[in-house]
Amino acid sequence: MALETADGFDTYAMSQLLRRHPTTVLSGGGTSIFSPGVDGVGGYYGARWLAAMVTFAVTPRLTYIVCFDLRIDLANATTVLLLRNSSNGTICSLSVNADGSLSTSFGGSAPAGTIRANTWQSVRVKLVVDSSIGSWQVIVDGSTVVNLTGINTGTDAIASMNFGNSGGSWIVSVDIDNVVVFNTLGTHSNDIPLGKLSVVPLRPVADGTHRDFVPYGGGPAHFSLVNEAVADDDTTYVKSSTPGAKETYTVTPLSTLAGTAQIHGVVHGAVLRKDDLNPKVLHLLAKSGATESEGSDYSPPLAYGWAGMVLTDDPGTGSQWTIGGLNAAEFGEKVVI
Repeated sequence: MALETADGFDTYAMSQLLRRHPTTVLSGGGTSIFSPGVDGVGGYYGARWLAAMVTFAVTPRLTYIVCFDLRIDLANATTVLLLRNSSNGTICSLSVNADGSLSTSFGGSAPAGTIRANTWQSVRVKLVVDSSIGSWQVIVDGSTVVNLTGINTGTDAIASMNFGNSGGSWIVSVDIDNVVVFNTLGTHSNDIPLGKLSVVPLRPVADGTHRDFVPYGGGPAHFSLVNEAVADDDTTYVKSSTPGAKETYTVTPLSTLAGTAQIHGVVHGAVLRKDDLNPKVLHLLAKSGATESEGSDYSPPLAYGWAGMVLTDDPGTGSQWTIGGLNAAEFGEKVVI
């Protein structure tokens, strides 16, 4: 794969944030999921207090590309991004100063005015961890502002990324949107992408091939019970305890959204819980043509949790997703135990 994870903060409220990012630090009042996000659509994560940071856990790797949209009021200097190891130690930090300059823990500060107050800007960083031939790049709005090569970036694999307000002052407002994280292991999307990046939520719009679950809170269409913008939990849902039961849906056609040049990958997610103490295991499920692809084992908690499945390529073709292929695909879940 190349896409590792992504989130546009569009599909849950602040009260549900810890389902999606369980190790997030919720410090102080005012921090929330706000709207609208970049381009006046969706939501964004707004840190309004010192040490409020949303955490993205990833597979430990030596190279990651991290892309996000940033807006900050420049009231004071603060750290907006931390790349951490598996012990939660900081490998590298990216800080914004009150004059709009950028500083990093590896040096190579960007000039004053790089970051503009209260303006959405695209920030992309790439860290290669190596004790002698490491590298660190920072790109803002398409311009390279830090480019360090042949440096000692340590030996610790990158295991998480923290976005928000870590240090400086509680009065600094830091807004984060369209977080997209890439590794460099796929056949495409292996380097810092050019152009605009958006994380677009696609919700169920019709029942798919499989309708084995039982609808609760409405019907007969199953998709209408799981397609709300923010999960309504026990109000409407579908349910099954039968091993092998499958449920799939088609989703919002991407062709209705203008300007899509390519699809870097698909993150299929679901809000899930069990209602008894017996062990339960589910797989997320994607169906493309005659091919079905299942995610890893997920054991739902008694309280609601979030399961995710990353599909960099179309399982039906083995190649990068096309708009037509995505629009024809189905997504859902399968009961294993």
